[in-house]
Amino acid sequence: MSSVELKSEVIRLVNEMDAALMEDLLSSIHVFIEQQNIQDINTTSPELLKSLNESLIQARQNELLSNEEVIKETKKWLTK
Repeated sequence: MSSVELKSEVIRLVNEMDAALMEDLLSSIHVFIEQQNIQDINTTSPELLKSLNESLIQARQNELLSNEEVIKETKKWLTK
């Protein structure tokens, strides 16, 4: 598909969306654009390693979140 065709398809899909979903779509687009601008992610940062280790411990202890809880927390994080 050409760039013009892709944009037309995106616009068509947006126009067909329920108004209630538009805020979620806008948040998703903002996150997508922000992620495109990230050049270098420090995968050895102490904060990231600590968070990953905590996640592993929680998973081993069956302290997991349901899909609904993850979606709820993600929406809260995206709207900050």
